[in-house]
Amino acid sequence: MVLRAVGQVEGHRNGQVCLLLPGDKVYLGDIITTQDQSTVKLNFFSLQNATQAASTTDIGAGTRVSLSGESFTRDGVQTMRVSLVVDKGTVDVSQGSTADIDVRVQTPQGRVTVPQEGLTVSVQEETGQTLVSQPNAPQGSLAPPTLLSFVNTNGQESLITVGVSPAAVAVGQALAPTQAATVSPTAPVPQAGAAPSVEVPANT
Repeated sequence: MVLRAVGQVEGHRNGQVCLLLPGDKVYLGDIITTQDQSTVKLNFFSLQNATQAASTTDIGAGTRVSLSGESFTRDGVQTMRVSLVVDKGTVDVSQGSTADIDVRVQTPQGRVTVPQEGLTVSVQEETGQTLVSQPNAPQGSLAPPTLLSFVNTNGQESLITVGVSPAAVAVGQALAPTQAATVSPTAPVPQAGAAPSVEVPANT
């Protein structure tokens, strides 16, 4: 569900385009674009409790994101895996404490898992370079670096160390505590196909 929208935020669905406003629902298969000086905040709600936000995503200005995903059962719990396919721009994703919503970010270089502490992902439009970092920590604090799984477009998995400040580094190399990981471009990821029109859990 759209929690907040600033400026011109468009939703693309089944060939139709509309302006997204607070309270609007979003669905798997939707494409969300923001213009310059425009931002949008999405809430994904728990499958078990429609009033509990399981994950929050801030989409920055000049960003294009597609929503895809699937539903499955894990340890007896119905779970929705949501993939944010970022073609360009920046997303800031928080992972909630509920186990029934699993958010991942797909970029032109591959897929990165979002830790519970959250993740900021930026994609350069011209080169497809992917920059991954921790969200801004509260003033006066410094979050320890996080070790994340990154799967490139060939299906090869690497571990990347992610910190709060961006710095270019090859996949699989460790970073200093105040740095982040930049994933070097490989092959482009195929565009998300037409996903089933399944509503992302939203507060009604």
